[in-house]
Amino acid sequence: MSYVTRDRYLNPIATTYGPPTWECLHAFASIYRPSMESTARQLVDTLIGGFPCGACAEGGKKYLAAHPLDYSNRVGFARSIWAFHNAVNEHIGKPAYPWRSSLVVSL
Repeated sequence: MSYVTRDRYLNPIATTYGPPTWECLHAFASIYRPSMESTARQLVDTLIGGFPCGACAEGGKKYLAAHPLDYSNRVGFARSIWAFHNAVNEHIGKPAYPWRSSLVVSL
């Protein structure tokens, strides 16, 4: 059984943990500096790899393997988190997360 589909994103695990996970990632991007790369990598690996929805965690790991995050600077990291968020939203049929909203949190 697939928990997340293009038709509905009503998986109770994903809908409970997804929004605060994105909020954490966008908020971290707002304070990110290249000297924090090790911490950022650990945070992303922990949040995505340990996500309680197994299908979501696997999908996230596959996305990140194909689209590595940009750890070179704050804007690059924020943009790559935003792109990741929107790739997930597209996959599950949700509307795009606006860059402007990301700017409010991230920059």
